[in-house]
Amino acid sequence: MSQTCSHAFAEALKAAGIQYVFGHPGGEIVHLMAALPEHGVEFILTGHESAATFMAGTVGRLTGTPGACLATLGPGASNLVLGVGSALLDRDPLLEISAHTATNRMLRSNKQNLALNDAFAPITKWSVAL
Repeated sequence: MSQTCSHAFAEALKAAGIQYVFGHPGGEIVHLMAALPEHGVEFILTGHESAATFMAGTVGRLTGTPGACLATLGPGASNLVLGVGSALLDRDPLLEISAHTATNRMLRSNKQNLALNDAFAPITKWSVAL
């Protein structure tokens, strides 16, 4: 199998002890969703991104290993805010992963292009764009 960014990321999640990633699909994250099971990480489909964060936070609380959730860009990522804030306040270990508008499209289109690091900065210990 060729080493893509999705495969490298899935491999890193597995190496960190993450067994499950909860999320709601979107076009920008399908490659990562497909790579996860190839590296022994189960993707668990949720009906809404908020549900994904609460499920991931619960895994973090019960196991001590960060629970992980995944969302697409724009509104999908912003739907994670409630659960991410709850995890911070409850001290539940949580890793939130979201897509972002491709850098080569940012200046051409504002569609679903939100300042996600700015939005998550007050409710996370760390927010970074890769």
